Amino acid sequence: MTTVVRTPDERFDDLPDWPWQPVHVDVEVDGLDLRLARVDEGPADAHPVVLLHGEPTWGYLWRHVVPPLLDAGHRVVVPDLPGFGRSDKPQSRDWYTFDRLLDALDQHLDAAVGATPVTLVVHDWGGLLGLPWATANRDRIARLVLLDTGLYRRGARMSDAWWRFRDHVAGLDAFPVADMVDGACRTDLTDEVRAAYEAPFPDPSSHGGPLALPLLVPIDDDSPGADAHEAAWAVLEAWEDPPVLLVWGEHDPIIPPGVARAIAARIPAAGEPETVDGSHFLQEDAGPAIGARVARFVAETSAAHDRDRDEEGDGGPVVVDAMGRACPLPVIDLAAAVGSHPVGTVFELLADDPAARVDVPVWCRMQRQRLDDVQVHDDRTVFTVTKVRDAD
Repeated sequence: MTTVVRTPDERFDDLPDWPWQPVHVDVEVDGLDLRLARVDEGPADAHPVVLLHGEPTWGYLWRHVVPPLLDAGHRVVVPDLPGFGRSDKPQSRDWYTFDRLLDALDQHLDAAVGATPVTLVVHDWGGLLGLPWATANRDRIARLVLLDTGLYRRGARMSDAWWRFRDHVAGLDAFPVADMVDGACRTDLTDEVRAAYEAPFPDPSSHGGPLALPLLVPIDDDSPGADAHEAAWAVLEAWEDPPVLLVWGEHDPIIPPGVARAIAARIPAAGEPETVDGSHFLQEDAGPAIGARVARFVAETSAAHDRDRDEEGDGGPVVVDAMGRACPLPVIDLAAAVGSHPVGTVFELLADDPAARVDVPVWCRMQRQRLDDVQVHDDRTVFTVTKVRDAD
């Protein structure tokens, strides 16, 4: 019988920049009962952004990515995989298989978001599991964001740095979680942050997940999971919609930016990969910027999708709130969309007519709205409601 370790709650008390309490769900995976944990913050009816961590991290990796998404009005869901974070941890590394981990993820997302389409953001092993899940559940995907991850493909060769990592882990009885994370960041982690990465693992009996996952990465056509990855590639290579964004650590030695370019070249919906000044755990190096970029991606692609879908548009502006909801309407009706929202709501105005973009501040005064942070870009104007009142 498989022994399951449940990390004591007090080990997660007072972690730096991690104020959120877990939501739990009970699942059964191949006959084993597990309690899985996630962070689930933001309005329940808002667009859900799901952030999937990898090896050997947990939801804590996303702590600087979450606030910009919450500020943008999204619901943010951050699951911990079995064996990681505040989720239960089967003790034996032999329990961990690709199929069991994928089954656990499927059940967890069913419980968390149901059939609601999500923006799925994947990193490292979050992609090895999340991309097969996404391609098998395409109607539940609003858009994809890939961060330093990948899928096995026939004839591919892993980097030398990855092989050194795999060979090193194969000989371990306990996993040096904080050392591994710290060594793949450009940012030097503080002692408190290092301790937060170690918090889920009170002793070596809880290290089954971190020890197992590097050895589960498919390395040839006969590896478990290779068929699922090939099936995912078959879908992605014809994936023209929903949109796909790739953001990569410029200095990642494990999955270097060349991998991002190769992935983008095979996915029709993907643009040119973007890079940040970061290493493999780029969330540590550029977390707030990544969160802001994902929020902007949701807004941009929601507006573009609605413009393409709505044949009644007359070339006028589109109001996009930070939850990604968009509707074409005449300029004179914009007051109805803006005035009903609370102070602090962020909007974007998108229009084909440059005059409509530049004249937004003038229009706002005419419509008796007080706004600030008006930033005119090449293709959009971003503004924030600070006060709604009648004209003096």
